[in-house]
Amino acid sequence: MEKIIKLKYPLEFIKEDVKTIIDKIKVTRLKAKHLKALPDNLGEDNIQLSHEQVLNILSSMNDLDKSILEELDLTDFTEIVKEMKSFL
Repeated sequence: MEKIIKLKYPLEFIKEDVKTIIDKIKVTRLKAKHLKALPDNLGEDNIQLSHEQVLNILSSMNDLDKSILEELDLTDFTEIVKEMKSFL
């Protein structure tokens, strides 16, 4: 199961002289490889993920460098976090 979130403010970056625009981010069900970025209280009702944890998980889910995701607009980031919590 996955959800594709269309960014209101797409990300643009240049890597090896190639301009890339990212206009959507994928959020999926968590896998074992994501556990290292999650808090120990995962089974509790009120899970709090740090911004760093969210970025690490998104980086893994989308095969993007965390430094690129750090440029997400706060509006988009908030929407992504909301969707991620629905998978926890």
